[in-house]
Amino acid sequence: MAGESNAAFLSVAATEFTEVMVGEGAGRVRDLFGRARAVAPAIVFIDEIDAIGARREDSSLDGHREREQTLNQILIELDGFRQRDNVIVMAATNRPEILDEALVRAGRFDREITIGLPDREGRREILQVHVGTKRLAADVDLDAIAGITRGLSGADLANVMNEAALLSARRGHQEISMSALEEAVERSTMGISRAHVLTDEERRVVAVHEAGHAVVARVVPEGRLPHMVSIIPSGRSLGRAWMTDTHDRLVYSRAALIDEMAILLGGRVAEQLVFGDAGSAALGDLAEVGRIAQKMVRELGMSDMLGPVGYPADGDRDGRVTTYSDDTARVIDAEARRLVDEALKRADAVLRSSRDALDRMTSALLESETLTAAQIEQLVEVPARAPAPV
Repeated sequence: MAGESNAAFLSVAATEFTEVMVGEGAGRVRDLFGRARAVAPAIVFIDEIDAIGARREDSSLDGHREREQTLNQILIELDGFRQRDNVIVMAATNRPEILDEALVRAGRFDREITIGLPDREGRREILQVHVGTKRLAADVDLDAIAGITRGLSGADLANVMNEAALLSARRGHQEISMSALEEAVERSTMGISRAHVLTDEERRVVAVHEAGHAVVARVVPEGRLPHMVSIIPSGRSLGRAWMTDTHDRLVYSRAALIDEMAILLGGRVAEQLVFGDAGSAALGDLAEVGRIAQKMVRELGMSDMLGPVGYPADGDRDGRVTTYSDDTARVIDAEARRLVDEALKRADAVLRSSRDALDRMTSALLESETLTAAQIEQLVEVPARAPAPV
């Protein structure tokens, strides 16, 4: 912004104002704004403003007194009687909900711009930026990589590209291949592949589990499509099924959330179907299923018993905790269980009707350890879903 407006730029971290001696922080604030006025037009940027801009509390401790004096000085500089012509003040924080009300009222920091994680198109463009002078192989599809990196920040994506370059250099390759990028994503999200030797029975259990995820995802209408399935241990996981959407969903229907839980339960259901019992491989899946079911009931109003009423578990933005009766708590638990049972039945029905596909994918995983989206599509012969409208 400073470059576009041809203005001077002054940046400071809020922690630099934090001092034990009363008055030093306020003095540094006056010096900062004095320098800004001297070189105006200027933009002043304060990073991590919550370090000094959190809600003020009644306390006689020197540390609190110093922080409050520093905050008061910032408030004075923002809209006090002193002239602040041609000086724009910006600040950043990851915790806007704890900022003091006086700091964010009209005339001060009254415009909030939320900068979230990049969407799919943004991730693709960020990856393209970090390609730089690196040479990519002909098989590289950055849009596909963007599809399996939802939730990663710009720094994470830069790390993925650098990791892929290092992997290619270690192997003596002159270009970065698609397989190197996929391995870099796995390293960034799950950790480095472990040299853990699984027994034949353990490998079969992991293969059945991951195949169950992929088959359910391929068949249910609202599920995310499988991009790759692997039974190579990485980080804390013994295997992984990567899913990708045609687009980054922001709105989920009830059916989509049921299908999402069915995919997560697909591994456990497949184990029960093949071995007659389920092991410990579904630990993380079950935790995520519980989170989705509780959210559907508590916050999204997807319960027939409770109706369109929200019961946030962690309180609202003002810090007030929403309370409810023990009877309501029991209904919430019962309704969440009912939704999980519905997803469980859906996963079971899909896998029973697609048992041949499950067995084919299990055998293919045991043979090659990793399957791509194209291979999965050949093993599970169901009509491909139409892409989401743009």
